Amino acid sequence: MRLLEVLRRARTRPLSFLLWKAGQVAATRARTLAFDCGWNVYRDRHGRRPPLARRLDLLDRSLLISPARAGEVSRLGNETGLAETDPAADLLTEDGVVSFFGSSPVCLEGIDWSRDYKSGLTWPYRFHSRVDYRDLSRPSDVKFPWELSRLQFLAVLGRRYLRSAREELARRAGRVVGDFDRANPVGVGVAWACPMDCALRAISLIWMRTFFGRSPSLDDAFWDRLLEMLIEHGRFIYRNLEWSDIRGNHYSSNLLGLLYIALSVPWHAESRRWKQLALRELGGELAHQTYEDGVTHEGSVPYHRLVLEIFLHAFLVCRAHRLPLPKGWADRLERMFEFVAGYLKPDGCAPLVGDNDDGRVQILGDRRLHDHRYLLAIGAVLFGRGDWKTQAGRFAEEALWLLGPEGWQAWQRLPAASSGGSRAFPGGGFWILRSGGAYACIHCGDVGFRGRGGHGHNDALSVCLCLGGRDIVVDRGMHSYTADRQFRLASLAAEAHNAPIVDGLEPSAFSFWDIPAVTAYPVEVLDWRTDGEGGWFRGRHDGYLARLGVRVERELQLDSMQRIVVRDRLLGDGQHQVQWRWILAPDLVIEHIDQARRAATLAAPDGAGFEVRWSSPLEAHDEADQVFPSYGCIAQTSALVLQVRSRLPLEATMEFCPRVPPGTGTTAAGEQT
Repeated sequence: MRLLEVLRRARTRPLSFLLWKAGQVAATRARTLAFDCGWNVYRDRHGRRPPLARRLDLLDRSLLISPARAGEVSRLGNETGLAETDPAADLLTEDGVVSFFGSSPVCLEGIDWSRDYKSGLTWPYRFHSRVDYRDLSRPSDVKFPWELSRLQFLAVLGRRYLRSAREELARRAGRVVGDFDRANPVGVGVAWACPMDCALRAISLIWMRTFFGRSPSLDDAFWDRLLEMLIEHGRFIYRNLEWSDIRGNHYSSNLLGLLYIALSVPWHAESRRWKQLALRELGGELAHQTYEDGVTHEGSVPYHRLVLEIFLHAFLVCRAHRLPLPKGWADRLERMFEFVAGYLKPDGCAPLVGDNDDGRVQILGDRRLHDHRYLLAIGAVLFGRGDWKTQAGRFAEEALWLLGPEGWQAWQRLPAASSGGSRAFPGGGFWILRSGGAYACIHCGDVGFRGRGGHGHNDALSVCLCLGGRDIVVDRGMHSYTADRQFRLASLAAEAHNAPIVDGLEPSAFSFWDIPAVTAYPVEVLDWRTDGEGGWFRGRHDGYLARLGVRVERELQLDSMQRIVVRDRLLGDGQHQVQWRWILAPDLVIEHIDQARRAATLAAPDGAGFEVRWSSPLEAHDEADQVFPSYGCIAQTSALVLQVRSRLPLEATMEFCPRVPPGTGTTAAGEQT
């Protein structure tokens, strides 16, 4: 069966990809055979090289922030308050314990780099081509050892070290890197199974020099070995590129890692080819991996953040080294920032539309995980955008480390301007309505990778809603990729996305070829109107058309009174069961459901209240539900479930608004026709 699926998929791929893939498979088998014979092709062969002092000087010159300037940046962060830490966002405790993905704490001393600390299962230390990390029959998540092996907590340790000058932090960082190096020789173990993670790890090692380059606790032998590790990473990434005919964040991470490494070891014989490849390919990848409106083709808002960070780092590194990028590259990057300005909710956080694995290039500040305003602070300085300065609210520690004190000075000189209102991003499939503290994000686009299926979900016509500046209706988010198939399906399913469900079916089938994903189904935007404040959207999807003969249309209006009205039409014939599952923000409680008034009242902990009203004859009840606020984490919440069994065509209207004081009078949201 798997062979038949391979052949079926091969028919959809261009010949150039099939030939490249065949060559890659042959080369990997040759390297595996060489390893079995005692030769690791990724090992550095210690050719001619300059003295260590010269090599370290070249490394320091390649950095965005050199060790000599790191202290100045850290002091400026302290003086301006930008380096204030948010305890809720801190992944590393003072005693060197790291915690993420909902795990129990993991001590940095004595890490088992092959272990999924949530399930307790491990992967064998064998050549990377023989590591099977996609085995969905075992309840383990390879993301856990991969996240550890990215070594991104080194930046957290480093920023603390510069603030406190505690040499124990530098010694701890050195011990962790040394332990990783000894436990994971190049090309061996699960830490080397994904070239993307190797690239991000190399970037972490390079940034380590920024933070710890002046520490007396890390001797010449340590830095000499770190340079060798970078060469081994470069050789590994170069020979295991994650190229495809439709490429995503894995390939761009490979290229960014090669660019960073090549500039860090310019004296090495292979660095020139790494740099040439990275510059040549990065030049075209930004246009390939984003639509004209700047939205990444991954099909996910959280992944847009990751992809933007990748190309942002590439832009800053090329600018610092005066390396050319194609004409129009900066314009497309600016449009990626435009999408961030568009999708941010009133609280500055991103809606969790599509997959989310909390991926970053580097963690250069302590903030709430989904607070993306730091990106607008960076974009405001790079592109002179006063509107983004207003929306960001303040400069960010991440911006300080990437742009230096000059960035802070440019921020202070930049005049603020009024920020944008409702926006449409038709290429990426996102429509955002705003009016005061009211907000609606509608997704009506493909499922990722330009319809092939990437990090998108069964979420056509899905919505995330805010009133009074706070979340009301939210997307369920994503739990994990491989830890539990049911959790993965619960993230992908239509019931997770606040859109009509017909006869309990999915609008698109799941693909179980690799990690479970969704397949494409037709969507279309029929109308969009806005004058900047509020607006009106109408779209449809045909996910049920082939099987049930049902077409789903949705209208959404946000008016000047900050009321959000959703009107759904289900076109077809025959009797059908239709359900709406509105997933509420975890801090909201359904106080009361009044079937006679066709209304439900919602209450927040601070006393704020909201109402949901619907047209007859929908039956309403509440159910326990759960959301996944970050990768591997679960929060309990409630869902307001509306349903009806009716002959089509059917129209149903739902209105979300602030609670109306008693005695003021209300009208029904609308009537069924």
